[in-house]
Amino acid sequence: MKHVQSSSGFCADNAVHYPESKGKDERMILKDEVTNLRLLVVDFLDLVGQRIEMEAEKTRNALIKR
Repeated sequence: MKHVQSSSGFCADNAVHYPESKGKDERMILKDEVTNLRLLVVDFLDLVGQRIEMEAEKTRNALIKR
């Protein structure tokens, strides 16, 4: 697998060499990668929102018990 250095200095796998990328042009591969990353970000933000709600509920309950 080929590693590529990004402009920010991080090394990343070159997605062109993944088996699931066979037969796809670079644009389609990048589009798929962006879609996957977008889903990760959205899921992460949902998880953070849930965590904030849980902590807020704990705080509310603690204040009510006082």
